[in-house]
Amino acid sequence: MFDALFDNLLGVTPDNPQGDTKLTKALHGLPVKEVEARLNHAAAALLETEVVEATIPGLALWLAAKVQRVFVWATIRVIVSQCTVGGTRDASVDLLELRNRLAGRIDNLIADWLKRRVTRFTLWLAGLTVALAVLVAIGIRQLPF
Repeated sequence: MFDALFDNLLGVTPDNPQGDTKLTKALHGLPVKEVEARLNHAAAALLETEVVEATIPGLALWLAAKVQRVFVWATIRVIVSQCTVGGTRDASVDLLELRNRLAGRIDNLIADWLKRRVTRFTLWLAGLTVALAVLVAIGIRQLPF
């Protein structure tokens, strides 16, 4: 996902594996908000591409699309969070330098980000389940026997 997002930003295509020089030069010194907007645009383009279906059942294809969406947006959140490390959202970012800095450790950063979100979601879901169980117990208790 990381490489696909940056390839989209840099204009890398099968016909142009070096990317677009104008796009590359434009990626120096961008504010974090602009970086986030460009990454969101690249993600939308990436998610619009069709998945090769082969012999995948409909439910598995739907699930694969959802998982891909989670990983794409998690990748963007991690990249944007790394843009603001030691600075503010108004700071300028060199996307090429950022790509080089994150290239070797992006997978671990995304895994950590997802673990934190899954833990929060699990705790929220457990709390909701307990609250629902209590409401059902109160409702059953109110039934006349």
